This record gives sequence, structure tokens and C-alpha cells, in this order.
Amino acid sequence: MTGIPLNVSIRLQLNLFMKTVSGITETGKIADVVMPMIWFEESGYIDGPILSTFHTNLVVLPAVMEFMQYGFIALGVATIIIASLMHRKFKASYKEWAKGDQDKKEKCDINNAEK
Repeated sequence: MTGIPLNVSIRLQLNLFMKTVSGITETGKIADVVMPMIWFEESGYIDGPILSTFHTNLVVLPAVMEFMQYGFIALGVATIIIASLMHRKFKASYKEWAKGDQDKKEKCDINNAEK
């Protein structure tokens, strides 16, 4: 799940290849054979709080962040839609207000001129 090996094993074996060599009498009539000389093995594993930390940081958080990015995109689209609808509504109400009687327009112009 995390991409990190939780159980690790290393094995090393050194072998000796023996065969007959002409000119060396000690080898005699030895058949070709491979004899193991050294065997080394080591293993380990990860568990406990380290494993839960790796799982949280490498599996859970990326999944949450992926979900959140789509949530924020949807939130941004909803905000743009709401803002455009409100702008349209205020624009329509201003046009309706501007079509109102002339007294309201004059009062508005007088108040703006005084400021």
C-alpha cells in the first residue's frame, strides 16, 4: 500500500567452483563441482508507530488531498456562479430603480454632488 518494503530479507552466498587443472597434481581427477563457502542472511521489518506514520503520510494524506482539491474546485465554481447571479440581480434592480420617478434620481444626484 505504501510502496515501502515492510519486510526485507537479504541473502548472500559465496561459492567455490572446483575443477581439474592440468599441471596441478593436487586437483587430481576432481569432477567439476560448486561448493558453498559462506552463507549470510539478514532480515528486518517495520511495524508499530513507524508503520502507522508511514501509512498516514504516504497513503491517507494524499487521498485526503486529492478529495480536497475537487472539493475546492467545486467550491470555487459555486462561488463564481453565486457572484454572477448576484451581480445580475443587482444590475436588474438598479435598472428598475433608474426607471423610477424623476424625484429619486434628482435626490440621488444632489446627495452625490454634496459629497
